[in-house]
Amino acid sequence: MKLDYRGYGGTIDQRKHRRATGDLMAVVGTAQGRAVQGRLKDLSLSGARMEASFLLERESEVWLLFRVPHAEAVEHVLAPAKVVRLHHANEETIVYGMRFTEVPERSRAVIDEYVARATGAECVCG
Repeated sequence: MKLDYRGYGGTIDQRKHRRATGDLMAVVGTAQGRAVQGRLKDLSLSGARMEASFLLERESEVWLLFRVPHAEAVEHVLAPAKVVRLHHANEETIVYGMRFTEVPERSRAVIDEYVARATGAECVCG
């Protein structure tokens, strides 16, 4: 969440975890058994921003399966998530805010290392 302080010189980012921008392909599994494709445009330990051409309901629970470049290999991450925000970027693209829920420890470590490498920061997961 960003607080708007433009009248006072800018915005302040209030996010809990740092985010790495990217363009990672993700498969989204829904409670109805659908599997559709989206693109993760940023990623953090707590969630992701995803662009897609399909409509998901706000507060719907989904599974995200995505590949993360990790230590000279590619790791698959399967993360349960909830749609917390959505808006139509244009006629073809919907942008989603996804909050991860109950991500396995190994997946958290892979995400943390990816974000740390992309942002030049240290890992926080140990």
